[in-house]
Amino acid sequence: MASPPRSAPPDDAVAAVLSGLAAAARERTDELTALVTAAIAAAEPQLQADEAIASDLRRSVQANVELGLLLLARPEVPIEQTAAPPEAVELATSMLR
Repeated sequence: MASPPRSAPPDDAVAAVLSGLAAAARERTDELTALVTAAIAAAEPQLQADEAIASDLRRSVQANVELGLLLLARPEVPIEQTAAPPEAVELATSMLR
């Protein structure tokens, strides 16, 4: 399967808007994390049945929210050059046990 085409870096005005949006959202990281965690738990309730997995889920979501906001603030960084947060890997490992 072919890779999706890479888009051109955003112009300065778009980059400034994205950066401002990311900065505003960073002030609400805890709220965003709670909303995303709740949505995942609603879709997959068994993730909340085990406290260790539920805790790993919260940490994974927070790390992914923070990474997403970083990428939003720095659109020039190709997503291909990023890695899954360690917390996401830990969640996957916990779920395999």
